[in-house]
Amino acid sequence: MLLPLSFIGLLAVCLLAAATPRQASELFTPPLPHKQQILIRAFGFLLLAASFFVGSLSHNAGRLLIAHIGLLGLYAAIISLGCTLCLHNKKRRDPAKRRNNHT
Repeated sequence: MLLPLSFIGLLAVCLLAAATPRQASELFTPPLPHKQQILIRAFGFLLLAASFFVGSLSHNAGRLLIAHIGLLGLYAAIISLGCTLCLHNKKRRDPAKRRNNHT
């Protein structure tokens, strides 16, 4: 039961991380429009709520939800590190930004 919940939670955290205004404008080559960011964020929160609801229906809901919350924190840390590395590598590879920084 924890595996499907963790997959839904991972997908929700990915959507929420990608739809934050700063990362949506930096990660995607054409920045996402504000309406799409709102829709992606709403879908991420919907998935997160669905994972908590499904977890609360389990026969051992307390332990399952505690494990799920712990995994969500781990997913958030991993995804934030991945986004930071992606943004760092993108800025390092962009020759126009590199030229502007050295002059």
